Amino acid sequence: MANVDFGNVPTWISGLGTTGALLINSILLRKAFKERGEMLEEKRRDQASLVTAWLDPDSRSIKIRNGSEAAIDNCFVFIDSRTGDKKEFDLVEYWVGAVPPKATNEVAPRTEQPRHWKLNGVQFQDSRGRLWTRDWMNGLQELTPTLADKKRWRRVRAWLAKVIPWLRPKPIELE
Repeated sequence: MANVDFGNVPTWISGLGTTGALLINSILLRKAFKERGEMLEEKRRDQASLVTAWLDPDSRSIKIRNGSEAAIDNCFVFIDSRTGDKKEFDLVEYWVGAVPPKATNEVAPRTEQPRHWKLNGVQFQDSRGRLWTRDWMNGLQELTPTLADKKRWRRVRAWLAKVIPWLRPKPIELE
């Protein structure tokens, strides 16, 4: 047992150094890929991050600002509105259409009576055809086609429920 040969010590040190260098390089490569992915994500969200909407209490209108260098299209604004003594809010959707670059569009809601409004969110299509939504709860999100279709169907169902009474959901009675 005393005659065990462990090899050349400089070869062992060289092997450990090579293994350490490979480990460090793989960590640095993973970090570079992550940073590149974040940079590409930021670039993809660049135009959408410059679009915002708000309620102007002075003019009682909705304003949509496109601060980017390209126009946006198919813009919708969603507002929770309440009339009179009602406790629940109704979701009201206003179509804005296209908003030119570096411009602010204004939409005056069509109401006869005073309402309490709360901005729910804005949905629009950027210059590359991607759908985006921004709301007070989730912030800016890209709508994948399936999520966009779900929102579209939700709007169609809400409209149909107004037109066809038997489509309205029945209230659940708790015992």
